[in-house]
Amino acid sequence: MTISSKLFATQMLDQFKFIENRLQNLNTQIATGTRLTQSSDAPLDAVTLTARTELEARLEQFQSNAGKVTSRLGLADTTLETVGNLVTRMNEKFIASNTATVTDAERQAIRLEVLSFKESLFGLANSTDNNGDALYGGFSTEASPFVANENGEVRYRGDGGEHSLQVSESVKLPTSLNGSSLFMEVQDGVSTKSSFDILDSFANALLTDSQFDQSYSANSADTAQSISYDLSHSNFNNFFNPTTANPSVSSTTQTGTFTVSLGGSTTPIAIDSSNNTLQGIVNEISKISNLTASLVEGDTGLTLKINSTAGEANAFSISSTDTDFTIFNTGSPASSSTSPQLAIISEAADAVSGAMKLRVNASREPQNWSMMITGPEGSATINANINSNSMSALVSAINVSGTGLVATDNGDGTLSIAKSDPSSTADVILEEISIEDYNLAQQVPKYYIEILDGSGDVAAKLSDQNQALSRQGVAIGSLVEHFALSRTIVGARINNADAQNNVLTDRSVSIKTEISNLRDADIETLITELQTIMVTRDAARQTYSTINSQSLFDFLK
Repeated sequence: MTISSKLFATQMLDQFKFIENRLQNLNTQIATGTRLTQSSDAPLDAVTLTARTELEARLEQFQSNAGKVTSRLGLADTTLETVGNLVTRMNEKFIASNTATVTDAERQAIRLEVLSFKESLFGLANSTDNNGDALYGGFSTEASPFVANENGEVRYRGDGGEHSLQVSESVKLPTSLNGSSLFMEVQDGVSTKSSFDILDSFANALLTDSQFDQSYSANSADTAQSISYDLSHSNFNNFFNPTTANPSVSSTTQTGTFTVSLGGSTTPIAIDSSNNTLQGIVNEISKISNLTASLVEGDTGLTLKINSTAGEANAFSISSTDTDFTIFNTGSPASSSTSPQLAIISEAADAVSGAMKLRVNASREPQNWSMMITGPEGSATINANINSNSMSALVSAINVSGTGLVATDNGDGTLSIAKSDPSSTADVILEEISIEDYNLAQQVPKYYIEILDGSGDVAAKLSDQNQALSRQGVAIGSLVEHFALSRTIVGARINNADAQNNVLTDRSVSIKTEISNLRDADIETLITELQTIMVTRDAARQTYSTINSQSLFDFLK
């Protein structure tokens, strides 16, 4: 086939153009170090490279998320380490304070330290990460999750979720713990309490430890005596001067002497013009050690009441040989059968009828009270729904308890608990008081029982068992275990995050290697090809130039 000069020239020019394009492409590849400068260079490899690049970007985001997970969990672990040290220290304080050798002043010093612990715990609960996001707010990370009101009560305003980040196509890892479950839900084996409430309860128990007891025993060895004289009785008419059937505190009396015998000793009392009033007689009797006299106005008139303090030696009797004062004679030992105007009760000095007198401070709303009561015939746990206006359920519960005790509502807000057998020497014990919704020690207890002495004064105050300092140990021990377990969970999550990070690192290396193989140029090979093509191009140009410069006459020679 004959090729014309024009066709030859066209073909050579096209070939030179192809060579120049290839050389330009090689130069670009060498300059950029990239094998694929455009998709048309290798369409399948270009598609694969695009997919691998997108995967690499996702892996980088996953690795960034995994780093944040590790960082936030590391901060949580540091926080919980500090919290663990605080609650361990508090447990040591509880052990130290719950001993008989510690003074009340020392307990109050410990209380101040406990309140300081609470402030520190509050600050740790509101910890943030490096970006200022709350660690323990759940999904809500912008605001402080824990707030305190003016009474120091802490509440949680975060949510119930756990902040998490995506670390692979199918895995999300939590970056911390939920604040509510961590700080507000401590199980102590009986109920769920917040860590702040446990600290408050401990502080309150320290504050009231010297003010309240949790059990009381009216010992038979503490029996004393109460003598009452009905001054409105007709037998007393001639005792007053002038005679009166309705005496008052200031009523004047006859003059004379009487003798008080107490504990083997006698005390003569002289009533003359300087002290011959009822109040004067009361004052003289009250001067005797272990005796207290008082005038009590009742429905039937005025009563002179004389009480001795506790102790078997404090039974007493009164006698007189003066005609106007024989009305005070009690006999020896004192006996109510001596005269109708006289009433004698052998009782506990802090009780009535050989047992106890008490006042129950209950809620205005119906409230369940439980307590163990022990009498001559045994012990029983009683339950009663009572309120501040009605103690009838408690009276009924005691009367049917089978303990050998009889309860009476005195109608003045007090109850009397007596032995059904007055001759019994058994102790009467009240203990293990449990009041509905009384789960924590209170700073100022509102609901409790007052034990009254023979004069109506408060001899002891009995609180719910949870007010006791000794009862705080269980919750504090649970708090130590709770935060130790929580830190273990954080540690496990850190290990999980580290493992996931290792997986991401391996995947990233693999993807980067594959991308490199698809994208990176073999510079040595490209330079060799470039040089070869350039030599070929130069030779072809020389040949073309030589051939193209010859005419027909050159071929005819």
